[in-house]
Amino acid sequence: MSDGFVRRATRYSLICVLILALSHSGAAAVPQTAGFSLYTHAFLDPEHRPTVLVSINVPYANLIFLKKSGAFQADYNLYVKVLDDKKKVVETAVVSESVVVEDYGATRSAKQTSRLSKRFYLEQGDYIVKCVVQVKNTNRVYEKEARVTVPKFIEAGIGVGAPRLFAAFKDTSQHAPVLKRVNEFDEVVEQEIANTAFAESEKWPAVGFDVYLEKEAGDSLDCCVYYEVVRKDNGQLLYGRRTVRVGGVRNQFVVFANTEEWDPGPYVFNVKVVQKEPYRATAGTLEFALAFSPSMLTKHFDKTLAILSLIASAAELSELRESDVEDRPHAWFKFWESRDPTPGTKENEALEEHLRRVRYVADNFTVGEEGWKTDRGKVYITYGEPDEVESKINPQYQGEYLIWHYYRENRTFVFYDRFGLGEYQLTNSSQP
Repeated sequence: MSDGFVRRATRYSLICVLILALSHSGAAAVPQTAGFSLYTHAFLDPEHRPTVLVSINVPYANLIFLKKSGAFQADYNLYVKVLDDKKKVVETAVVSESVVVEDYGATRSAKQTSRLSKRFYLEQGDYIVKCVVQVKNTNRVYEKEARVTVPKFIEAGIGVGAPRLFAAFKDTSQHAPVLKRVNEFDEVVEQEIANTAFAESEKWPAVGFDVYLEKEAGDSLDCCVYYEVVRKDNGQLLYGRRTVRVGGVRNQFVVFANTEEWDPGPYVFNVKVVQKEPYRATAGTLEFALAFSPSMLTKHFDKTLAILSLIASAAELSELRESDVEDRPHAWFKFWESRDPTPGTKENEALEEHLRRVRYVADNFTVGEEGWKTDRGKVYITYGEPDEVESKINPQYQGEYLIWHYYRENRTFVFYDRFGLGEYQLTNSSQP
């Protein structure tokens, strides 16, 4: 790659920065894809109506609070549009919400959230749910979309709803049940995970699912619930079966998983519900990933440090490396506390973003070797999502150039895939 090409790419980056600055200088709202979590869940309500629940969680930090009567208040609107598989609008809704807190510190929290929901009664089919959150009296606008399928819930009198991933408080008792009914506990499941990537360090993953019967409320029967968690490349890690008595239309269950010894990576949850007389069966599945596991600080410690070396200093790595095994969790979180952009809150956005980046490169850049070892993976873990990506074909060799622009960092990285196999090598970079 010639120096002239890199200089031209750098000039192009600076021009784009100027254009972006000019285009965003006005007061008009600029929609952002971040800002809130979006969840969609299809189920049968007590009247047998197929229902889609659309829920959002807006972190307090993404709202604007104004002081009113000794408290702090934020107001926002949620606009929802539901489209069918032909892109025809079938439902719309507008919901308003006010959030009031007494403590100013809470207004900056990224963990405390405002939850808002809206139900839609939809026929069987595939849908796109588009949501826009507009913070009142500001130019803050966030938008997201999600897909949801309304299935034929009950086949031959029995059915299982699509499983969902949750974060759950750790149950340290020796005989903690793995499978529970939702009404058997209080506040065990704290939050639903929108992107099925579990990154909590002090919680365990839990999978919720619904069992549906065609029988009317008041009737009940015995069913056997079989469940398992399978590591895609390492076999079965969790298996269980339990006979339960189900009745009415909707029966809600949660399976808890102790993941202390599990490795980060992709997993599959499978559930099957069987009624023996007469024989009827139904099944559901969920793919999810562990972005964080305690095993990162034990058997995978060398790998954890190697990835961390992309963003940490030699002194910081040395302190972690020299820690005793029992002291590693403390040293790990001490390292991330120094990078916490909001030290007054219980969440650490820097750690969460790091885990997201590591998970992303594992899913998208693993070609022959682990994603974090590739040139693209190293750049992505260090700098995150590029502000702009260009691709150019080499007319002489038919290879492909991939150009990542980081305008805020004033950096440009050029990768080259000579054989079209997705093996992009860093050829040059520009920086201040």
